[in-house]
Amino acid sequence: MIELKEIPIVEEDEPLSKAIAYLMEPCPIVGVVKDKKLIGIIDDRHLSIGRSDVSSIKAGSVAVKSPKIQKIGNILEVVKKFSQEHFKALPVVGKDLRPVGYYSRVEILKTLVENGLIEKVPIKDIMTKEIYTIESSSTLGEAKRKMKDLKVKRLVVTEKDKAIGVISTFDFVGLRFKSLERQSKQLIKSVEKIEKRQIKEFLREPLLLLPINTDLLEAAVKMIEKNVSYAIIVEDLGKNKPLGIITARDIFKWVLNKYEKKELEIVISGLSDEDMFFYNDIKDSLRKVAEKIKSEKIVKIFVNVKKEKSVYDVNTKVVTANNVFHFSSQHQEIMIAVKELVDNIKKNIIKEKEKRIRKQKEETLE
Repeated sequence: MIELKEIPIVEEDEPLSKAIAYLMEPCPIVGVVKDKKLIGIIDDRHLSIGRSDVSSIKAGSVAVKSPKIQKIGNILEVVKKFSQEHFKALPVVGKDLRPVGYYSRVEILKTLVENGLIEKVPIKDIMTKEIYTIESSSTLGEAKRKMKDLKVKRLVVTEKDKAIGVISTFDFVGLRFKSLERQSKQLIKSVEKIEKRQIKEFLREPLLLLPINTDLLEAAVKMIEKNVSYAIIVEDLGKNKPLGIITARDIFKWVLNKYEKKELEIVISGLSDEDMFFYNDIKDSLRKVAEKIKSEKIVKIFVNVKKEKSVYDVNTKVVTANNVFHFSSQHQEIMIAVKELVDNIKKNIIKEKEKRIRKQKEETLE
């Protein structure tokens, strides 16, 4: 299951500065509510770098509508919501539209890795090769103008063609907010002074660099470890010359392209040359049971067969949109072992479905 994070909440008529304080903790998303119901969200991508006095602006005026996720959801449906727009996190709501938490890109990546839905494919085939850079000696004002001209939210900061950090629109909003906290009367002068200072003094976001020969699975794991939703791809870790960028959104699109509305993938291993005769029979048995419980949207099935002396040991990992299941069976005849395994899969996954439905009903009654 996807890890649900607590979402900070502000009322629509509260000052934007309160939401920014949450974002600077840092938290990727703030929910904006009216009568306890979610009406929008605020994240750093939806804050204008031209704003000044954030304490006089109401949170509701800058909140944006985003896709909403039900607490119990299909992982591929959640991935689709994230892939459609540039949101770092999405709110999770109950049936009454009250926010109960949020899912971030990193939590989604983690779930995809755990469920075996990301493979070791070359990152160079998936990364975005268009990347915008700025020298570390440039000023914050120059960075601001460049982002506005290019209509981008982030620039890779380089020093002698080596990537050393990232500057984003949120850095400008955060600097204004800090200036406002310190001396509201001298805000404009403070901002003018700050914008004349060099970028390298304000590098905030953690930078993840990956060499061009990295595979997609390794990139996802590294992003999870660093708790970031993107990585800069470089020629090698010594030269650090930026060649492109890989984002969680790129990975989500790859996952959807591979798994959505496609034939169920069944991976069978461990069969001896003699037992390969049963390969298609095993695959057909598993495909049929998946069809019978298609409401659970089985995404992938892994099967490993071991034969010790005269007994077959069949182990299976079943990845569904909501969970990961492990089953095993033993018998002297391979297809009887498979039949017992199939019956076990059907029985337990249906049981898990009924349990989940009961839980949903109980939460609705609450």
